[in-house]
Amino acid sequence: MKHGEILGLSGESGSGKTTILELICGLRSPDHGCILINETNLELINLNSWQKNYSLVTQEPSLISGAAKDNIKFFRNNISIEDIEKAAQDALYLSDSSTHLNNLEMHQIGEAGSQLSGGQKQRLSLARAHASNPPLLLLDEPTASLDIESEEKICETLNNLRGKVSSLIVSHSENVLKICDRVIYLEGNSIISTDSSSKIES
Repeated sequence: MKHGEILGLSGESGSGKTTILELICGLRSPDHGCILINETNLELINLNSWQKNYSLVTQEPSLISGAAKDNIKFFRNNISIEDIEKAAQDALYLSDSSTHLNNLEMHQIGEAGSQLSGGQKQRLSLARAHASNPPLLLLDEPTASLDIESEEKICETLNNLRGKVSSLIVSHSENVLKICDRVIYLEGNSIISTDSSSKIES
């Protein structure tokens, strides 16, 4: 995929979407063939080095009690104040678009994000993933548990990140797939690639 591209991955349950993510993350090895990263076999790349090149956003974000800032930083000492504020802005985390550190300090999210809506949790998770400036974002069904309004805000966030980071999104949502530059649809043993102007059914 090209830098800055949004690539969608869709298909029926059991078609291998999660397996593909696990292969890309280096969490499992292929039964046959290989995963190529810039034409290099992933199994020949140091796993710790490779894992610094992507961030994974799951359907259920893991959040800690405290301030929004602490959740974006998430115990990583190499994340600067500027990185935190920029990531919050890019992820459109605060509804008033104000991402000054004082606001992020004051915005307490509660136990496991209890003070946040589902959409806010996911945008905070996106800000955390983006804060370390990885070349690649991997998103596994990021809007599966959200209502339509929250899903639209996540789509707005992903559009805002377009060109800044490459994104691979596993999703069944037609709204999410519409913002993708390309979509790969898995069906049985077949792979169908199409552009975002085509209707995707799942």
